[in-house]
Parts: sequence; C-alpha cells; structure tokens
Amino acid sequence: MGLREEIAQENGHDRLVAEIPDWVVAALDHVTPEERAGVFAAVEAFARHEVEGTILSGPNLDHFYMLHAAPELRVIVRREPGAPVEVEDIARPGAMRTIAGVA
Repeated sequence: MGLREEIAQENGHDRLVAEIPDWVVAALDHVTPEERAGVFAAVEAFARHEVEGTILSGPNLDHFYMLHAAPELRVIVRREPGAPVEVEDIARPGAMRTIAGVA
C-alpha cells in the first residue's frame, strides 16, 4: 500500500480531514513509521475535537494550530468552521523554535 492510499484509509469516509498536500506527503516519507502514525492520530483526534491544538498567533495565522504528533514531531493544521481540517506542514521542534519560537 502506498502512502496516498494509507492516508486515504486513515482519513476515512467522513472527510474530517482535507486531502494531504504533496509537500506533506513527501515530508512523511522522511519520518519513522511511528511518527507517521502519530501524525495521522493527532490530526484525526483534532478533527474530531478529541484533543486541543496550540493556537498559533501572528499575521495570516487565523485558524492555525500546532499539534504534538510525536515527541520530536509537530503538525501545523488549519481548521475553519464548517470545513475539513487542512494539514499545512510537519516539522521538528528545533525547526519550529528557529522559525517562529513556538515549539
């Protein structure tokens, strides 16, 4: 099973999560299977309102959240009312601190 099929299977039929962008699919090829599973679990739990994310603040960051997917992996998502959750990117905490000081 390829990564796109795995994402579709994890995503389920209820479409709580939008299609994963190509750059995130490519990034998921470079993490461990456990981290990849953590990304799917974190995003699905957030989409179902089972966990909270850290609200990101700043210019053009309305409706953006950071999720902890694994000890060393974060997921940036956007959730607007009435729309599926959009996965924007994944990053290591060190990169997040360097870029935005938020990890």
